[in-house]
Amino acid sequence: MRVVNPATGEVLREVAEADRAAVAGAFQRARAAQPAWAATPLAARCNAIRRFRALAVERAEALARTLALEVGKPITQARSELAGLLPRIDFFLAEVDAALADEVVLASPADRLEERIRREPLGVVANVSAWNYPWYVGANVFLPALLTGNAVLYKPSELATLTGLAIAELLHEAGIPADVFQALVGGGEVGAMLLAEPVDAVCFTGSHATGVKVAAAVAPRLVKVQLELGGKDPAYVCDDVDAAAAAAAVADGAFYNTGQSCCAVERAYVHERVWARFVDAFVETVRGWVAGDPLDARTYLGPLARREAALGLLEAQVADAVARGARVLTGGRRLDRPGFFFAPTVLVDVDHTMRVMREETFGPLVGLARVGSDDEAVALIQRALKIDPANPSYLDSLGWAYVQQGHLDLADQPLTAAADRLPKNSVVQDHLGDLRQKQHRPADAIAAWQRALAGDGEEIDRGRIEKKIKEAQALLRK
Repeated sequence: MRVVNPATGEVLREVAEADRAAVAGAFQRARAAQPAWAATPLAARCNAIRRFRALAVERAEALARTLALEVGKPITQARSELAGLLPRIDFFLAEVDAALADEVVLASPADRLEERIRREPLGVVANVSAWNYPWYVGANVFLPALLTGNAVLYKPSELATLTGLAIAELLHEAGIPADVFQALVGGGEVGAMLLAEPVDAVCFTGSHATGVKVAAAVAPRLVKVQLELGGKDPAYVCDDVDAAAAAAAVADGAFYNTGQSCCAVERAYVHERVWARFVDAFVETVRGWVAGDPLDARTYLGPLARREAALGLLEAQVADAVARGARVLTGGRRLDRPGFFFAPTVLVDVDHTMRVMREETFGPLVGLARVGSDDEAVALIQRALKIDPANPSYLDSLGWAYVQQGHLDLADQPLTAAADRLPKNSVVQDHLGDLRQKQHRPADAIAAWQRALAGDGEEIDRGRIEKKIKEAQALLRK
């Protein structure tokens, strides 16, 4: 298999792909090695992960360079991903004791009865990981899996093969046994071979279409499945924001990592009162970015990791939108240079008949739609997401952006970010999932809003926050 630099089209390295025999052998070795790893004291498992952390710090620059070369991620953003890995490691290390602690649910000395929940490792976990954040997203699975005594068969994306091999190398050097963590190199066919093995859990990060196939493939076995899939994330810009600040925040949320993020803003709804100021500032921000060599620290936009497939999708979405009446304010085409680059693209006069407002893009393209009210924005967001107002979905992020009981509330600076303690779209109900995720409760939201009200010098909509506190308190009373 050839590893290609998407910024130049040059072959970086050729790597041998796993075949069916190699996958089967890896599973057998993992199954045999897992009990001893589970019997290893938790303190020793934690120490190995601490050594892994130290090695990631020590070699961060070389690892970031590898990521930039094979995925095309700008070097500053590659460094940021590795820096973001560190608090994620610290989070899992801090939480693992509580996650594994026995829970006594009934103690009746008089009846000489005790009921206790004890959490045990699943066994062998198949981790089919992503290319866009291989360190950060992969760690969400293999760190808690290893800490809680599981063996991991790690299938890195074929677009991030060298990084996947580097992860394995660091874990082994840190003290994780070679058979407890194994990297299986190859494309989708290798992932299919891995899912055919009798693994005890499957964790997949990738597209919705592939996620459906993964779930269907393992459904007859009723094993644990954790899916982190793409989508069509919206942002709503209210009428009381600082238009320039909001434009900068939403633009970064849309185009960071060249738009190749599961949580990227792929469509934005802007209140008509701030529309003109917001759009002008948004386009100015986008036009100010540098697209080019990922190893150049000035570069904000790199090439597309999926190369020709991604370019074709972007061109098709732009052409469809323009044919239906959209206008291109900037971009809309490939860049005339070696590699697989697409100009950052902003569309207006968009509606939901257009693919760009309904289908995942996963690239440097966003549609901006003008709305006349909060209610109109909520209706459009729900229509595209297929949200039933009677059974709303919770979409919390660091920006307090969520749909709940048919209402939308956003802070002045909407953000797209990952947070350890906020819920994802699916939770694995075992100790792997318990460690990876903490459920977000109305009480947590109330505390956050009350802290915001107590802050000094911040321009906030106190009436709106107080209303949300009352709504969350009502939920607690139910």
